[in-house]
Amino acid sequence: GGVSTCVLNASPEAAGLFRRAIVQSGPCIVAGEGWGPGSSAYGLELGANLTKRLGAPTLADLRRLPPQLLQWNNDTLMDDNFAGYFVDGLVLPTASTPHDAYASGKTHAAELIVGATSKDGTAQMYGTAPLANATAAEWRTMMAKRWGAAAAAVMGQYPLQARFGGDAAAAYIEADADERVVCPSLEMAQLASAIPGRTARHYSFAHLMLACDAGFATGTLPLPRSPALRVSHAGWASHGSDVKYTFGTTHGPDSLTYYGNTTHLKREECPFDVSVGEAALSEAMGHYWTTFAGTG
Repeated sequence: GGVSTCVLNASPEAAGLFRRAIVQSGPCIVAGEGWGPGSSAYGLELGANLTKRLGAPTLADLRRLPPQLLQWNNDTLMDDNFAGYFVDGLVLPTASTPHDAYASGKTHAAELIVGATSKDGTAQMYGTAPLANATAAEWRTMMAKRWGAAAAAVMGQYPLQARFGGDAAAAYIEADADERVVCPSLEMAQLASAIPGRTARHYSFAHLMLACDAGFATGTLPLPRSPALRVSHAGWASHGSDVKYTFGTTHGPDSLTYYGNTTHLKREECPFDVSVGEAALSEAMGHYWTTFAGTG
């Protein structure tokens, strides 16, 4: 949803359709990385591979196939650097990027809210982040694999012991979140607010929901779901955790954590904990968002 809103705000095709927009954890301004668009060449390459795999070389052939077959292959879908959309020359012009549109004011929303959660990013949701019981050695190995030559510098900014008390999952995920979602979201707000006549508000959601944070399902938050985690993991909010508060949703789980395992396709209650103000937080967020949509 956030990515779609970000893209539509930068697309000439959406001109005149809206004047306000909210982008929750979906920055599209870093081309080819995280949730930014892939290149036209990459999109054409993947499209050609798909039609070849399906034995459907023409548009008419594709239209005759069951729609559930029109999917990227599993390797691509589980790539935490694959957003699934591309510069196509129509929705996104080939002569510019979404970043260009936000920097030059060629976007449509005169008023914008943009933000992210504290433990956002792509790695946790694609299973490429360390688990809650990962060792320091495993963290170093995964950091080197993720950031290559820049790993030492990144580890210096996100020191495992000094900032995260040895929690490998927290250190890795926060670095990934900052690069892929948090910092690009902040930059979007800064770019938008620098345009005369435009306003932008930025938020950061950092509340741990013991009942249903996706980190429990992905194995990046430790069990059991003890109230002690509110201290040891204070400020942890996985991708999508703010959505429950925006809409007042008290059941789950988050579909992003299914990984194709249908045993989890059941209703799971996610009640707000009144004792720590979760119901009030949800009510406040819903009020802010609806007021913004109605009057700015």
